[in-house]
Amino acid sequence: MKEIQNFNLSAFEYLIEKNPKIMVQSFLQEGRMCDAVENGLSESFNNIIKEARKKPIITMLEEIRLYVMERQFNLSMKGSAWPEFKPCPAITTLLNKLKKAQRYWQVLPTGLNQFETRNLVESYVVDLDKKTRSCRVWKLNGYGCVHSVATISFLNRDVGSYVDPMYIGAFYRNTYKYPMKGMNGSNMWPCTNYSPPLPPLRIKLPGRPKVNRRKDPSEKATRHTVSKVG
Repeated sequence: MKEIQNFNLSAFEYLIEKNPKIMVQSFLQEGRMCDAVENGLSESFNNIIKEARKKPIITMLEEIRLYVMERQFNLSMKGSAWPEFKPCPAITTLLNKLKKAQRYWQVLPTGLNQFETRNLVESYVVDLDKKTRSCRVWKLNGYGCVHSVATISFLNRDVGSYVDPMYIGAFYRNTYKYPMKGMNGSNMWPCTNYSPPLPPLRIKLPGRPKVNRRKDPSEKATRHTVSKVG
């Protein structure tokens, strides 16, 4: 924060008013198996429903329902071939990257299943029984870090066996155990005594319709200009 203050005072004042529990990794709660501080999930979903948002409310909800129903089925089929008690492929890929980086760390035993990992001036304590590390990353993401992987590899043990059960194939399939059921079309919906909702009057505004997200007034608009020379 001191470096940000020296670089941009207005950015420092904006960030200092925010709750660090929602944006700083060192303040995140342990045991949630998520160390992400960005909003990529919401941005991806908003990008998927960009065309559906232009339509009337019922049509929009129907398109979102169809997308979610199909996605749940595809993800359930995707995980059906994974081993039940081994980490899913995405976590396995992350562990393989950590295995390549762990060769730069030295592991020194200090007690029963307690070790110290060193890399020049850096040093961290690892406890395999409690699955803890002095940098807290193992408790945040659930699959470990380069220091825990180096320690487990030092003992010639399987790194995948120390991954939290949240990431094994059985738990993944349990997430999509109950799929969304299909439903009949509007031609088979029961009739009611209420007046049917009419679409709003079509008002054609000048210019092209806006499809991009409306930015908050606090967001600075980035202007990008290119010279016509050449």
